[in-house]
Amino acid sequence: MQKAVGKGQAKVQALLGMIWTVALDRVDQSVGIDLVRMHSPSQVLPKANAATILSRMRRWGIYTSADPGSADAYGGQEVYTGFSQVPLKMLITCTDALPTNHLVQAMSMQDWRRKAAAGDFNAATTLHVMFTCMHHAACLAKKPGLLSVPNLCSNMVRLTRAMKSSKFQDNFEKALAGIAERIDRRVVPELPSSVKTWWENNGALVKMALSGLPPESQEIILAVFNDPWRFDPNTWRDGCFVHWRTAGCCPSAAEAKVKTREALRRLCEDYPAIPLLYRWKHWEPALNWAIRGTFCNGVLQYALSMCSDESSVAKFADLDPDSPDLSFSLKQEVRLTKSVAFLTSDSIRQDLGVSFLVSNPLADFMDHVSFIETSRSRVNLKECGLKLLGSTSVATVESLRIVETLAEYSTILQAVPDSELFDMFGLDLGTAFPHVFCTMCDTWRRLSLPSQRGWVQLLGTFFTSVEDASNTLQGLAMADRPCCHGDDCTRVALAVTNQGTDLAMVEELLKLFGEALYHLPASSVNVEKLYANTQILCAAHKAGRKPATIQQNTYIMSCSQEHQKFKEEVMSETCGKVKLTSARKACGMGKTMKPLRRKRKVTGYCLFIQERVKGCGLRIGSADYKDKVRDVTCQWRALPAGEKSLFEQMAIRQQTERQAMTKAQRKRLLQARLDKSLAAAADHSVWNYGLSLGNLNAALRPELVDETVDFNSAAEKLRDFFDYDDVIQQNPLESPKLFRSCQERHPGLCDSHRAASFVVQMAEHLQQHLEKQKTNLPALCCFRFSISAGASSSSSKPAFFRTWYMLGCVRKKPLCHVFAPMDPFPAVEKGLAFQVCARTGCLKLCTSYSILVASVDEAIGLGANYEDLAFNVSIHPFHMESYLQHPNLAIYKQHLAEFWIGKDCDPPSSARQAKSKEIIALPFGLEISQKPKSKKRAVPEKDVDFEQPGPKKPRGTRQKKGDQTKHDENEAPASANTGTGKEMDGDANAAGDDYGTVLSSSQMEQLKLAMRAAQGLAEDDAILHKEAADLAEKRQRLGAQARFFHKATGIISLKEAQRAMTCFFCANRISKGTLRFEFAFHKNKPQRSIHTECTRQMSPGSEELKSSLEWLEKELANGNAASLERTAIKEALSALRTIDTSV
Repeated sequence: MQKAVGKGQAKVQALLGMIWTVALDRVDQSVGIDLVRMHSPSQVLPKANAATILSRMRRWGIYTSADPGSADAYGGQEVYTGFSQVPLKMLITCTDALPTNHLVQAMSMQDWRRKAAAGDFNAATTLHVMFTCMHHAACLAKKPGLLSVPNLCSNMVRLTRAMKSSKFQDNFEKALAGIAERIDRRVVPELPSSVKTWWENNGALVKMALSGLPPESQEIILAVFNDPWRFDPNTWRDGCFVHWRTAGCCPSAAEAKVKTREALRRLCEDYPAIPLLYRWKHWEPALNWAIRGTFCNGVLQYALSMCSDESSVAKFADLDPDSPDLSFSLKQEVRLTKSVAFLTSDSIRQDLGVSFLVSNPLADFMDHVSFIETSRSRVNLKECGLKLLGSTSVATVESLRIVETLAEYSTILQAVPDSELFDMFGLDLGTAFPHVFCTMCDTWRRLSLPSQRGWVQLLGTFFTSVEDASNTLQGLAMADRPCCHGDDCTRVALAVTNQGTDLAMVEELLKLFGEALYHLPASSVNVEKLYANTQILCAAHKAGRKPATIQQNTYIMSCSQEHQKFKEEVMSETCGKVKLTSARKACGMGKTMKPLRRKRKVTGYCLFIQERVKGCGLRIGSADYKDKVRDVTCQWRALPAGEKSLFEQMAIRQQTERQAMTKAQRKRLLQARLDKSLAAAADHSVWNYGLSLGNLNAALRPELVDETVDFNSAAEKLRDFFDYDDVIQQNPLESPKLFRSCQERHPGLCDSHRAASFVVQMAEHLQQHLEKQKTNLPALCCFRFSISAGASSSSSKPAFFRTWYMLGCVRKKPLCHVFAPMDPFPAVEKGLAFQVCARTGCLKLCTSYSILVASVDEAIGLGANYEDLAFNVSIHPFHMESYLQHPNLAIYKQHLAEFWIGKDCDPPSSARQAKSKEIIALPFGLEISQKPKSKKRAVPEKDVDFEQPGPKKPRGTRQKKGDQTKHDENEAPASANTGTGKEMDGDANAAGDDYGTVLSSSQMEQLKLAMRAAQGLAEDDAILHKEAADLAEKRQRLGAQARFFHKATGIISLKEAQRAMTCFFCANRISKGTLRFEFAFHKNKPQRSIHTECTRQMSPGSEELKSSLEWLEKELANGNAASLERTAIKEALSALRTIDTSV
């Protein structure tokens, strides 16, 4: 959406529409809760900053912290004053976890507190709750587990994009038709015993793979592909699949082909939508589509291989399908080629299996959240007066199945070795563990930890008695811990109940909590649907894409959709859908203007049914109506022939009269019936129910229509309401912050604990060490703590028992580590078993704060000072083993890294900072490792290079990137001593001449400043001149060869590949994110990258081999490399030593 500004186009952003749901519990009525739902337009913003968003929200807000508290569109200050008649109110905000939304909420809460301090009754009696969308949290929880499967997500997106082309769909259908033509039909009296056994053992898992299809489609697919499902490339490469024909199946080969084609259509031709990875929408349908096509004997792999040429794999390997330089057809071909190469790889079965294990529990959780929201919307319709005879939804507080989701992950991690789930995907515990465990830890952090917040625990008092709730509130007041219970919900609850002593207000508070738990939104999906409809509306009406028009149309659209939902239910309840549809079509009011084609003949049976059913008050199509018709049918069959003849004669007379009626007469007859039905719908009680009278979504009754309205003034008022506001509100200079309790900032630690600051500091030091070691997750950690034990004197201090934990998740802001505690298993050497909760069956999880607090409390119990504690943390490699007789275990090995945190232990970051302060930055890459007297540092200009002797470059040519001299450390002067300022300038000029360089004025000034910074750090001026002269002599001797890159050839570094590249030795691909050696093959040319295992290809006795051995031994001795890097260095060193000794 764009808005024209002057001669150019300025982009504007849309604000998601808000949905206000107001629930009012009347004391003087016994009908329950009155409900009204108000929509706000999707407004267009000149800038999407927090202050502008808050201003536009208040423009259409019913109950806000602005002045006045209600928008003018809803009545302004008069409506806000009416809220003061309600003694207790709760404002529930459901949004996602974006920082801008948090800032908007913080600014709003700041104004609410200001109004409460000024004596505003509404502000003082309003409890505030901010709830995060469960769908959004679950999507973020599954993200790391899915992205940990290499190339899976990107290739699934590429494949679904390629499916949109007609060329792909034609080729895909031809491939499926080829499978149907070559189906191997084997006629047998019954299935072979081996096939029966396989289906008995794996039938449930196969149906789970087909779970995304309707039951009818599943039956057809299983009937055709009844051979055991085995993912074997030898099975699907020839495209010949087996069908066991038993009695009652397909009688001929032709019918078998037709049935196979139908099964393939239901299996694969329902192309999934493109997954949106930024919010993980449409991911499960795409994954299920790939899983069922892959596990059904590789049908999908064969069909895709027929759509792509194998020779194009190497041709398009290095092309980016999203490059703007490629044509659309070439993009589609590149996408398809890369996706086919991935889906036909040997590891695709395991990759899809890991993805299924990661996403399936959370998918079930999200389905349950959607079910709760659907059930809640239906109950809201019932509260407004609708019956919804086909709905069984009741007003109850539903659990969100968070514990059940964690239990599903725990079941996967505790599966036995011969588990059917692992066998189906060809997985073992060691392969699936890193992905599933990290996802489970992130799920616990995002879904379970928030339930420990203070206001959530306070809402739980609804399930207790009034006395228990009063005691809970009094306990909170006496504890006086604002760090845990300083949120606006708990604070207001304590104030209105007089610290829990007013039992009458406590009882009212519990009623409010019950209604809040019932109406507490679990998802913001309704707002997202509204925004999606807005996008469709803007795309459909190109002429009305002005901001004011968009805002007006979206408001009308949202209100119309809400009203349409009420109207459909009312009409279905009063006259039935079948009868209503028939009448509308006959009167030309339906989708087609043609009358009903089918003309039913009047029979005696029909008249008998009308006579016996008329007056019963049953709705046509309902279950009671059908039962009544069955009973009347039985009566008709038992009726004597004489009585039947009477009804037959009456039917003949009516049929004769109907045929004599003209088309217009029949239409008027049906129109009269329709008018009668619409009149019954208009008189329904839902339009007069509770707050619906003031609801702008309600139907307008004739008595509410004002025929004397001035349309000109109404149009002006309408423009004022929906006009585009281009004023940008500036954010405050100091942004307010939302209250975050201890459980949100550092879960497992309370600020009131005596060692709170010490524990927080230890957790930060732990994270710094983990980052230094480049620790990959999951990581097995061993914790030990001792008194005043530093890294240098750990052997002389008392160390306490070891505790083992598996690290599965790290959140950096605010810092939080999620660990799973483990216990040694005596029956297996070096075996560790997870601790399992006996009540829920889930693996026990905790945070780093709770681990450190437990150790601090234990040390305090032993009489030690917690400030003298030091923690020894070691990181161990491990592998997972599954057993039948006892739990699955982690078998650990010798530690890869070990460090200390605590007393007398410096964090790694402080050492780096201290070292950096001792280095003086000199021009041209020179360094002096002495501490300067002045705090100012001379910053060299970029791209400064010496002029080299020899032929000059043509004018206008640019220096190539990397084509600049790298100086030897031995060539840089170690110190520079100068005298007075004038002598310093002269020495600088002399140094410039000795370098054989013509320096610019700015370069000379930098050299002077750098030499002044080093004043007093050396004793002899001659050192500078001598070293400068030696360097100039060496440069003159080297001549044109002075542009060297390396001192020696061979391995010079070990780094992680930041992009895909080609190995210098084997010419194969080095994937992004893998470790690779940088190899200098020439002193005057840049280095190249090689695989870590390609070091075996070095020539024996070469200079590269010797220098590589020296570098590897030096790096191994330093001990600064991370665990994976040390492993790669050791393997390369072993291989090179083998080559060196073979000479």
